[in-house]
Amino acid sequence: MSNGKIAVVVGVSGVGKSTLLNKMINIATLEGVKLSVVNIGSIMLDIALNRNLARSRDDIRMLSLSVQEELRKASYSKLVELKKVNELTVIDTHYLVRSKGGYLIGLPKSLLDCIQPEFFAIIEAPVSDILRRRQMDKTRNRGEVSPYEIEVEQSITRNSIFVLAALYNANVVRVINKEGKADEAARKLFNFIVRG
Repeated sequence: MSNGKIAVVVGVSGVGKSTLLNKMINIATLEGVKLSVVNIGSIMLDIALNRNLARSRDDIRMLSLSVQEELRKASYSKLVELKKVNELTVIDTHYLVRSKGGYLIGLPKSLLDCIQPEFFAIIEAPVSDILRRRQMDKTRNRGEVSPYEIEVEQSITRNSIFVLAALYNANVVRVINKEGKADEAARKLFNFIVRG
C-alpha cells in the first residue's frame, strides 16, 4: 500500500483550529471522504502521561525545551504510521509553542523530513476574536498575551509556513476564521486539502 497524503494545519492558540477541523471532519463524513485528524500535542501528552512528566498539554509547555523536543520526537513514529495507513492525514499543530522564556518550534525539519507534507494550511483570525476565544476557553491555561504578541505570532507563523512549503514543494492555503464564519472557513479548508 502506498503512503497517503499529509496536510499540516497550523494556527496560534485560540484561532479556532480545532473547531474548523471538527467541522471539516463532518464535511468529509457527509461526502464519504476518509481522513484522519491527529493533534501532535495530544500524542505528546499521551507519551508524557506514560512517563509521568505532565498531566495536561499546558503542563508540557512548562517542561524544559529539551524534554519537549524529546516528546515531540517520540511522536514521529505515530505520524509516519498514520501516513502509511490513511488516505489523508491532517496534522493539527502550532508552528510556535510558547514555552518558558521563549518558543519551541512546532514544525522542525526533522519532523517535516519524516512526514513529507503535501499541503500546509494557515488558520488565522482577527486578534480581537482570538483574545475573546482564549478568555472563553476555561479548559486551557494559556497565560496572558498582549494583542501585539498575538499579531506577531500570526505573522511569524504565516511567513514561516510559506518558506516551509517552498522547501517541501507543498501547496498552501490561508483561511481566515472570523467569528460566525466557521462553516465557510471549514469548507474552504476542506476544498483545498481534499478537492485541490
